[in-house]
Amino acid sequence: MGRALTRPAGVPARGPARWVVLFGVSIACASAAGAAKPHSSWRSLDSMSAAAAAPIEAADQLEGETAAWGDPSTGCFGMVQTLRSRDVVTDGLTSVADAQRGIRGGLERGGAAIESWTAERGEATGSFRTETFHGRIKAQVAIDEGGGLRVISAVCFFNERDVARSERRCKQFLDTL
Repeated sequence: MGRALTRPAGVPARGPARWVVLFGVSIACASAAGAAKPHSSWRSLDSMSAAAAAPIEAADQLEGETAAWGDPSTGCFGMVQTLRSRDVVTDGLTSVADAQRGIRGGLERGGAAIESWTAERGEATGSFRTETFHGRIKAQVAIDEGGGLRVISAVCFFNERDVARSERRCKQFLDTL
């Protein structure tokens, strides 16, 4: 389904909150990974998965996978990214809030204009726009049974080719997370 991640050369090993900021940046570069189900017309896009995983190739402290699908003929794409820190989180509430801020910040640093954003109780949802795409994101952030930070994020984005159909497919895709 996805590709195991390793930390990029030159990126220092840091705690979970730092990795989530990197995760947010990778989302802005068209990334996501994990557990949502793609539309039946979408095909797997391995090159997009690899490009999305590259900025956050995990260190000893992080494990995860990335998967991407889409239908280039309609201009609609979805990606899911699952990340888990191996470090035990000492302040769960702060770590979850930092993760949610990092995801939104990564979108903004990547040039996305946030149209809507809600973050509460371990879930963040929003819509955004870039020069060429509309998009929606849904992220679930939690402390897992081992005490590490877990982030599952799905992003769906589409161009102007078939907005109504793409909006429906994006809603269906994000609702499966």
